[in-house]
Amino acid sequence: MNTWQLEYVIAAADHANMTDAAAALGISQSALSRSLAEISRQAGYPLFFRGKSLTLTPAGKKFVEGARKILMIKNQTYQMIHYATDRNREYINIGLAPHMDSSIMVQIYSDFQKRFPEVQLVITEGYSMELAELVYRQELDLSVGIQSDELIRDYHLLFLPTQKLEHLIAIAETNSLAAGGADSGYASDIPSIPIRQLQDIPFVAPHKDAISYSISSNLFKREEITPLTVCTTNHTSISKKMAAAYNGYTFIPIDSCDADSGLRYFFLDPHMVVQKGFYLRRELTVTPALRTLMDMFTEQMILRSPLSAKLYASDRPEDRNV
Repeated sequence: MNTWQLEYVIAAADHANMTDAAAALGISQSALSRSLAEISRQAGYPLFFRGKSLTLTPAGKKFVEGARKILMIKNQTYQMIHYATDRNREYINIGLAPHMDSSIMVQIYSDFQKRFPEVQLVITEGYSMELAELVYRQELDLSVGIQSDELIRDYHLLFLPTQKLEHLIAIAETNSLAAGGADSGYASDIPSIPIRQLQDIPFVAPHKDAISYSISSNLFKREEITPLTVCTTNHTSISKKMAAAYNGYTFIPIDSCDADSGLRYFFLDPHMVVQKGFYLRRELTVTPALRTLMDMFTEQMILRSPLSAKLYASDRPEDRNV
């Protein structure tokens, strides 16, 4: 079975329509129909139910799942070959967190490629600590993360700060401790709450491989309390849902503290502020393309976090001496 046959099945599954799938593949509907029948014969089981639309059978679902993996390996192999043989292009290997940072890259990618069409961006998603380690191992040129003195010291990395992010305590509105809390991060008067008051209610923690986990752990250690951790996640929207569902609390960036979320918000006493920026190897040569990428990324960071940008306007990077 050839890889083009796998592409035929995936197209049919994605479009759920013979006409649309054939058009996307650039072949006739009859040719696609014959190919799908032959692929089903080779597989030994029908891959689609007969009907007005193309619906995968249980065997078809397994086939498509495996086909996607095979094609992904094929594409990655070709990319590695291209990377190994095309020495004239500039490559920037950057590590990003899979949610907010990746969405920022979506916003700037097209404009960056128009300005630097000869530069290839290679993107790796992961948690801050593992990405910083990849920078140290020279598998990445830079990564976006939260400042950690431990990482800077142990990995001998350069950290370029871009913005400070204020984090609030988000408490389920059904919890008695939520009384008097603000309904959003945009409230004019957000009260404060000592973290010690929260030690006996459920806590939704950051993932253990994230730097925010280390920061929150040090906070609890300083206060000599052990949080009642019920689950972990680094996805802001999910952590809010979990905090509401568990009648507990979590830490949320102030710009993500929206209304109608089933939560009430408080400043932490003392405040919890994290510094975000870029991790780079100290010996890395910063090319015009790399500097432009960091500048574009920083601009979008600030646009995404207007409240933190307002609170810490004096900390905006005017000039990075790399």
